[in-house]
Amino acid sequence: MLEAVLTIGGMTCGHCEQRVRKALGTLSGVESAEVSLTAATAVVHYTSERVSVAEMIAAVERTGFSAVATRDDDDIESGIVRAEMLPTPDEDPPERPLQREAAAPAVVLSLEREA
Repeated sequence: MLEAVLTIGGMTCGHCEQRVRKALGTLSGVESAEVSLTAATAVVHYTSERVSVAEMIAAVERTGFSAVATRDDDDIESGIVRAEMLPTPDEDPPERPLQREAAAPAVVLSLEREA
C-alpha cells in the first residue's frame, strides 16, 4: 500500500473536511483517507494499480476544493521527482523573495455631525 499526502485548499470547517474525506473514500483503490482541517492536508493510503494521485486530486477538485500532491510514494518508488511537489506541513517552506503587495485604498467615514 502506498501513501500520498495532498495539501487541500479552501477548507473552512468540519463539514468541508468530511466532504473531502468522502470524495477520496469513494475512489476504488483508496484504502483510507485521513483529512485534517487544521493542517490542510489529506493523507491517503491507496493501491496504485487501482487509483492514481491525479484521480484523487480530480475528486477533491470536483467537491470545490484545491489539491496539490506534496508527497506521493508511487513517484518516489519510480524515481520521479516533480517540481511542483511542496514541503509537508512539518517541513520549512522553500525561501522565496519577498514580494510587495499593492496597498489597498483606505476609506474613512465619519458619522458625526458638527454642532
